[in-house]
Amino acid sequence: MSDDTDLVAKIFPAIEKHKEAFFVIRLRKPFASYATINDTDTLIQCDLMDTRNAFLYFAHDRHHEFLSLRRAKFSTMALLYELHISTKDKFKSNCNTCRQHCDILNHCTVCEDFNLCETCYNIEPTHEHRMKRSVPSIVSQSQRQRSMQHCIEALSHSGNCRNSTCDKCNCFRYKRIIQHTKECIGPNNQCNRRHEIFSIIRTILLKPFTQWLQQHASSFRQWNRITKSSFDKLGGIIFDFGLHNEKIIGKDTYDDCCKIIDCYILILSTLSNNINAIDESTIDLIGICMFHLYALTLEQSLLDYIKNQQLSSILLRLIDIDNEEAQFNAYRILASIMTEQDIKMLANPGKISKVFITFLTDVIDNTRKIRRLRNLLRCLKCLVQHDQIKEELTKQGILPHLLRCATETKFDPVHEQQPTLEILLALTFHDQAAILLKENSQFISHLHTLINSSSEQGLRRAAEGLLWKLEKEEIATAKLVTIPITKDVRNYKYDIMLSYSHRDKDLCHRIYDRLVKDNFRIWIDRDQMHGSTMVAMADAIENAEFVFVCMSDAYKQSAYCQSEAQYAYERQCHLIPIVMKQNYRPDGRLGIMVSGKIYVDFPKLGFDQAYLKLKNEIDRYRLNMNLSISTQEQQRCESPTTAKEPERTIETITDQSDEQPTITNNGVASMFIKTTGNNAITLEQYQQIRLGWTRDQVTQFVGIPGELIITEEPISPSNRGNIMVQYQGSISSNVLERESTVIFSFNNKILWKKNQKLLDLTSNYIITREHYNQIQTGWTYDQVRSTLGSRGNVIQEANIWPNVTLMTVLYQGEGQKGVESVGYIQLGFWDGKLQSKPGYE
Repeated sequence: MSDDTDLVAKIFPAIEKHKEAFFVIRLRKPFASYATINDTDTLIQCDLMDTRNAFLYFAHDRHHEFLSLRRAKFSTMALLYELHISTKDKFKSNCNTCRQHCDILNHCTVCEDFNLCETCYNIEPTHEHRMKRSVPSIVSQSQRQRSMQHCIEALSHSGNCRNSTCDKCNCFRYKRIIQHTKECIGPNNQCNRRHEIFSIIRTILLKPFTQWLQQHASSFRQWNRITKSSFDKLGGIIFDFGLHNEKIIGKDTYDDCCKIIDCYILILSTLSNNINAIDESTIDLIGICMFHLYALTLEQSLLDYIKNQQLSSILLRLIDIDNEEAQFNAYRILASIMTEQDIKMLANPGKISKVFITFLTDVIDNTRKIRRLRNLLRCLKCLVQHDQIKEELTKQGILPHLLRCATETKFDPVHEQQPTLEILLALTFHDQAAILLKENSQFISHLHTLINSSSEQGLRRAAEGLLWKLEKEEIATAKLVTIPITKDVRNYKYDIMLSYSHRDKDLCHRIYDRLVKDNFRIWIDRDQMHGSTMVAMADAIENAEFVFVCMSDAYKQSAYCQSEAQYAYERQCHLIPIVMKQNYRPDGRLGIMVSGKIYVDFPKLGFDQAYLKLKNEIDRYRLNMNLSISTQEQQRCESPTTAKEPERTIETITDQSDEQPTITNNGVASMFIKTTGNNAITLEQYQQIRLGWTRDQVTQFVGIPGELIITEEPISPSNRGNIMVQYQGSISSNVLERESTVIFSFNNKILWKKNQKLLDLTSNYIITREHYNQIQTGWTYDQVRSTLGSRGNVIQEANIWPNVTLMTVLYQGEGQKGVESVGYIQLGFWDGKLQSKPGYE
């Protein structure tokens, strides 16, 4: 024992000497205890403390840690604050004088709903009844539950009560609230009162409503009239997110809404599978589900979820039911979720256009339906992204109605005129609509007035976009043939122009910051816009080496983004398509512009890997361009007299040539007798050369004159001005085992035909039998491209007669197993329409 005492006596001085390096634990005797604590605080019950997992998930999501004392203190305070605010009473009141929210209020003890904030009460304290000052405080859980229950009971009663003299104390008040929500057309379709009411009801009722619907959705046929009425009114209030809502809802609300969407789809799917069994009662239920689903599409994250649920086929089976309102809501949902392929599958694509025009005619002069008009314009903005719908809307005469909404002063500049101008901007991509708008001098004058005098930035931007499309774009693109592309990369003002939608700004700005860090010169409208919006955009595209097309549904739906992509495409800029949203694939006009190009999919690859792929694509293009420029410079140095050689006519070439036609293996004489030489041309150069160019323009564009070739045809007055020039493909013959060649045919020094062989190796252009069977003779090239999913290998283009073109496109048929090819399929287009469609075998 003495040894132990001695040891302890030695240890304690050592510990005391180094006490800063040790944790000290003081043990108390078992019988010792602190004084009894009388905690008067109410026991708090909330979702955060329901289970251990709820607490751990909350701490993990907010990075609350307990590894050290300092972090544990902060995390504890943060959790206590969360518990504190969770007990706050969410029912706020407005001052009857200034209409502002007030925490500390003076409440009338007699009047049912009269409150004054502190400021208004001090200014004018005179009121006919006694005022009682109240300060909100933390209430007990039982009090909150009772308050919620009273709210639910009062709301349920007022929703079903038909007695105008009901003696329930809150019945008239809640009826007035519900009526206010129907008639409110405040700014942005919201007012403080409306937003407050709906937020409270959603917070209280969403979860129990979700649980009830999940339990009873499968037995919807047993619902009585009162159940359906309550279901209708309650859902209409809970799902009112606002027309221009951009705020992402919370995760809990999102999860509950997704469960509700699944229940609605279950009900509609069950009914759509047996159309003949639908009666009047089920038609009402279909209308309710349609209306609620449309309301849910107004929230962007929920719209993305609905798009992934294959809802289009269900709605298309239900659009012919005998209920005009249900049909309209079905079409409004379809307008938001349909793809180009869905549009093509419509039996009568003109019907959806007719429905919207009919409802637009009905509401345009009805001041009590302003909210419906705004919803209608929102749907039309989504719908006009599809080329086939543009054509139908123009054909059925929507332009006069839209021009009224855009120009008449009775319509709100921000919420009615601006979206209408954006719809008209999208319609300008249809030639007939653009012509009609150009010829309307009064409308053009109105656009100039808006640009010069409107105080609304969005309205001015829409007007600028329309004037650009109707007046300036044609002039700008007409100058394209005179612009050489042989300039070096260093001559560009910008390395990259970022074309993106505002909804995708978070990812786009992250890409921008990373590019700037890597010393790229970037144009982006976040900080580069000066003067006219469209002029600045055009200047950026003209002076950028690359144009990044940041693709998403929002990008395709934006008429401004369409204008940027179209202008860059027409200028033959080097486009790099970037996928901004999970599983997004471009279709329609956007799909055509980026077909055959390598997508950089950020959601799929992750940011770092996708950014590396993006840089590799930039480096690959620059390497190819530098090699092409170096080759051209080397050829000029090796044969300096070739470039200055005077242009020879076909007669002199014929006289100088004694060569005979070569014979191929099958005994057929070769069409051409070719001179020797090395004149390389790239695929991108070939694609940018347009019919109608002079031979000098082609030579300047490629950088080398090419090799003159002659035909076996005898010279005659009809072909005396014809010459052909051949270039060698930039891909070596060692790679292909055959030569890639390009031949340009000139008549009187004007390019009228161009052919290429084995020059386009960017893609196999494989198509399936299913897609091939969908295309029909008479379709335009754009329609064929959209259906087949690629532009194909364009091997020949020619101007046969004035305004008549011939084009030959090559595809490769996919085999039965999706691997083996069934051979090449050659499509012929005459005057822009498909004329030759061979069999798939």
